[in-house]
Amino acid sequence: MASLVECGNSNRLAACFDVVAAQGNGGQKIYLVPHYDLVAVFTAGGYNAESTPPNAIMAKIILPALIEAASRGNASSPSH
Repeated sequence: MASLVECGNSNRLAACFDVVAAQGNGGQKIYLVPHYDLVAVFTAGGYNAESTPPNAIMAKIILPALIEAASRGNASSPSH
């Protein structure tokens, strides 16, 4: 398992959890985040491109939103 989010202290929540990912050519990505019972699937057509927007979307949008929601009590945060 690879860690997509650094472990550490945050004003909102001390976050450290594992992310499992599968990828294919063109920006196809599947992310599993067991801590939040999350499965995120991205389909795209950017074949042989060097950039991977799904990585940025997960790291900068989806995971921070989950962490924020969990810290406010708006999302379930199963204990594992």
